[in-house]
Amino acid sequence: MSWTRRWHRAGSSLLLIASGMQLALHWQLYVAVDGFDAPRRTLMAAMQAYELYGPLGTSMWTALGFFSLAYAALLALFGTSHWILAREADVRTLRRHALRNTVLLVGLTLAAAALHPLPQGLAVLGLATLLFGLAAVPRPGDV
Repeated sequence: MSWTRRWHRAGSSLLLIASGMQLALHWQLYVAVDGFDAPRRTLMAAMQAYELYGPLGTSMWTALGFFSLAYAALLALFGTSHWILAREADVRTLRRHALRNTVLLVGLTLAAAALHPLPQGLAVLGLATLLFGLAAVPRPGDV
């Protein structure tokens, strides 16, 4: 397996693993609410009381739950599509995709670090940036 394929597949694997972790966390924080302690129940009630869009019954709680689930789904979608790309694309095309991913991930990581620094999210973004960056670097004899 070529250098580019190996690192592109590693980046894809990271996205898939992060998706599974986010899905488990989503279950724990938004679905399995029976295990919440009193402060969490109070916070959940306050977020449910904060209405964002009345006709659909959208509260702050449902919006955050949606974004949590959508994040897990997007990580799974991108991880799967990049895994398939790493398997089927020629190395030159794969390297271009890895470079584009790296540029976008650098911007996203810097914006997240400045605006909403969450250690777990920054770790996933930073590591994905590194892995796709390694896939973008041409190596002699990489075919």
